[in-house]
Amino acid sequence: MIRALVVCFALAAVPAFAQSPNTAALGQVVGRYAFRGTPLYETSLFAEGRVRVAPGRSLKLRVEGFNAFNHANILGRIGTYGDGAAPSATFGTPNTGLANLDPARMVQFQVRFNF
Repeated sequence: MIRALVVCFALAAVPAFAQSPNTAALGQVVGRYAFRGTPLYETSLFAEGRVRVAPGRSLKLRVEGFNAFNHANILGRIGTYGDGAAPSATFGTPNTGLANLDPARMVQFQVRFNF
């Protein structure tokens, strides 16, 4: 019998991508944090409960879910603006490859025997 059930979640977000004018092509210095990246969202959930199997002995059951809504988190974007006053067609687009993405939804289970 599960006597206690605990559910918790965490949500993290980062501001959205914003383009700035091409001041570098005009010979001006671009300020720090002039460009912003893609927002990162991760919702992590867990639930746990304790089952008493004998006097002084119990099982602790826990399930954890990471990136529960399976949001694609892009880690890097192409930051080369271009040579002229107008940006190149690839400026701000995501880098290619699996190493550029955070992991997809993951679930893990845990059973702990306490005595």
